[in-house]
Amino acid sequence: GQGYYSPVANIPATLGCLYRVHDGLGTLVSPETLGSAMVEPTHNFLGTGYYLFPVEALASPSSSTPWLVTFARVDKHCMVAADLRSEIPKCVFLDQQPNFFGAPSHQGIDGVEDQTVLEFVADTIENLIGAAEMQY
Repeated sequence: GQGYYSPVANIPATLGCLYRVHDGLGTLVSPETLGSAMVEPTHNFLGTGYYLFPVEALASPSSSTPWLVTFARVDKHCMVAADLRSEIPKCVFLDQQPNFFGAPSHQGIDGVEDQTVLEFVADTIENLIGAAEMQY
């Protein structure tokens, strides 16, 4: 990374400024669910959970795609990864639909978007705070 502290080698450089200030962003619906969200930051617990994961939860979704780093989720069935192969990482949406037994089936890459990682972060923050309009 360029000029930012990164405890994780594969943190997307474009997210360095965010992680200098915040270690993830999410919602807290009930104080009783906070502990669970802290232990399993990629999961949602009755509405409490991270939408932008803390640094400790940044990871490649599989050993066969080391250039992808999951950093966020859209909902309980879709995680978002940054494609680190380009200078300006784009979002890749990962389908997490549950299988017959209720476990994530990891059906794979749902699609590569034209949306950059920072655009996704800005849109997520806008949705979380309910702002009518944000400039980025």
